[in-house]
Amino acid sequence: MDSRDLTTDLQQQLTELQAFHTRVAILQEVATAINRKLTLDEILPEMGRRIKWLMDFDHCSIYLIMPSFFTTLFGPPVEKTAFDYDVGLNRIDWVLQTKQPYRTLASGNGEPASQFSSHMVIPLESENVILGTINFASQKTNAFDADDLRLSNLLSMSLSASIRNAQRYEEVKHLYTQLEQTESLREDMIRMLMHDLRNPLSIIQGNLDLIGLTLDDHTTYETNRRRIADGTDAVSYTIQMIDDLLDVHRLDSGILIPKLDIVDILDLFKEKEQLYAIKAEHANITFNTTVLPNVFPIQADRRLLSRVIDNLINNACKYTRPGGKVELLAAPYDSELHISVRDTGQGIPVEYQAKIFDKFFQVIDAKGAPLRKGTGLGLAFCRLAVEAHGGKIWVTSKPNQGSNFIFTVPVKN
Repeated sequence: MDSRDLTTDLQQQLTELQAFHTRVAILQEVATAINRKLTLDEILPEMGRRIKWLMDFDHCSIYLIMPSFFTTLFGPPVEKTAFDYDVGLNRIDWVLQTKQPYRTLASGNGEPASQFSSHMVIPLESENVILGTINFASQKTNAFDADDLRLSNLLSMSLSASIRNAQRYEEVKHLYTQLEQTESLREDMIRMLMHDLRNPLSIIQGNLDLIGLTLDDHTTYETNRRRIADGTDAVSYTIQMIDDLLDVHRLDSGILIPKLDIVDILDLFKEKEQLYAIKAEHANITFNTTVLPNVFPIQADRRLLSRVIDNLINNACKYTRPGGKVELLAAPYDSELHISVRDTGQGIPVEYQAKIFDKFFQVIDAKGAPLRKGTGLGLAFCRLAVEAHGGKIWVTSKPNQGSNFIFTVPVKN
């Protein structure tokens, strides 16, 4: 090689080196730009605007595992299948499995024809966790060289760090939102408990004061008996509310586990019929129980099961107008026992039916005032108690046409 050829060769190498340094500088600008962004919605468009400065290609896309999606950053939108290279095989999936970059080295190797002749797929990895891939494609043959591969690997390092930071940012936002919701729920719970405890305690205090003022008046005997009965009801309500609060916490945290025993449904229903017959009669409501044929004793926690039924019946009686009807029904269904409480009451709007089993949820009117009294713990207790048995609970209802609360208990042979 003479001196002129050597000079030409050196000049060519110098030009290539300068070009590579220029591309590295561009890569640094791209990395700086995307590292300033906090979310994927900001990072990916920024990458799409700048990536074409780095190398020559016709298509660039990102595939992420979590959240799972494939999106085009530059060029014609394509599906992930655009990177298929054989039946059932995909370059992106191969890179995810091997954690190695892929680059088309030569054309005419028997691969199926596609809209692209060259492909390059680079893994996105952060903290030894594969996040996805960044994908390049070109209609040119042998479009990507070793420098393109090196630059793409460097790019993937910056992009991986940005994506992981964005994921952490979303995780922190989610935790912060949960914290705000928990704090709001705690404040709502305290307000509701203060309000709902004050009412029965005020009734008790008021009746005791009146009884104390009339102890020497024999003509107030019957009136005082009613006052004592009202106070007793208020005490029972308060105790029930406290029991619901404690049991909801115990069930939710796994502390309270059902103690399974043989429960005779027919016997349990007779007990409920006797318990609620007088109460329903005083409220001018028809109450009856029905146990269909082939309902056999089941394994369940009788106390929890009884309280679920009590909550549902009390709610049904509370919101059923005089002249209405409440029915307790047990029916076999495949490997489950269905127990339902049906009423002819005011019903529940559709938009609230999936929410009424949440803790502290209350149906409200247009002004934001609760339509029903209570803390919203009764139905939450029912859901947790039923789920602790391996069953489920739901409601079907139409406004002014009544409600039907149904829950299931698995039947074990």
